[in-house]
Amino acid sequence: MNELFKSIKSLNVLKISSIIFFIVSLVIFWHLSLKKFFKFEGRIERSVEKMYDKDDLSSCCLFKGNYINFGYWKDELDETPISLEQRIESQKNLYHLVLNNLNISHNDNVLEVGCGLGVGTVLVSNDYKPKKIMAIDISKAQINRAKKINYKNIDNDKILFEVGNAENLSFQNSSFDIIFSIEAAQHFHSIDKFIDESYRVLNPSGKIAVASFFGTSKKSVSKLSNRIQTIKTGIDHVRPIDEIQRKFKKAGFVNIKISNIGKNVWSGFDRWAAQGELKNSWTRNWYYGYKHNLVDYYLITAEKKPTTYLTSIK
Repeated sequence: MNELFKSIKSLNVLKISSIIFFIVSLVIFWHLSLKKFFKFEGRIERSVEKMYDKDDLSSCCLFKGNYINFGYWKDELDETPISLEQRIESQKNLYHLVLNNLNISHNDNVLEVGCGLGVGTVLVSNDYKPKKIMAIDISKAQINRAKKINYKNIDNDKILFEVGNAENLSFQNSSFDIIFSIEAAQHFHSIDKFIDESYRVLNPSGKIAVASFFGTSKKSVSKLSNRIQTIKTGIDHVRPIDEIQRKFKKAGFVNIKISNIGKNVWSGFDRWAAQGELKNSWTRNWYYGYKHNLVDYYLITAEKKPTTYLTSIK
């Protein structure tokens, strides 16, 4: 009997040991697999501040030309390599697309939110000739670079670069006729505050245009965060586009128009990325997200309600 008991006990110990070994092995395998799965090849961004300050995104091969946007490719690309001139032209095209929807006049005061290196600001001033353009960016380093890069092209009576927060604009009510922001809204911690602040500082009947990428649904973040490093770390937000539309309406904007321009953005940008040193990096997954209907690029335009005057009837 004692021998039988010892045999049974020995079997139980062996069984428990096997189970423990299996669990430990599974945990190790899961950990290694997960570590590999979460590994992002290529340039790694640490925060919005560092990305534009010390790490200087404008120096990245993806954004040559100082505009720092994905670009808008008007013509279908052939199989030949994209030239630097074509890449820079695509970034200018995005500015022109946005500004052409705002009908800027020579009497308009314009605000650019998230101006980066300011080359787009100068383009707007030269090509559309508004009365004055104020360009702000939350990065002091970027504003300093903008002043340095564009010092020969800056007419201080017409262009002013200043450090500023999109979510807490330091301007009086009804200060601007036009507000635009190109590929910056994805970084805002609270896009609600940006929209509300834009409404506040716009003149009655003033116009706003925002161009950036947004999610196609609430599932966009969870499905893209393991493929795109800046989404996983919260540097980029892919808020659902229908949610953004509701926020503009809630703030009081009217004539809200949302244009899907992804077909002229993602393919060309991915082709450009495929030619350079980041061809095997996580940044190629933006195109994956677009192809799988998880993220897209949009142009949003809207107007502030015009002032209405009530007259009493005698």
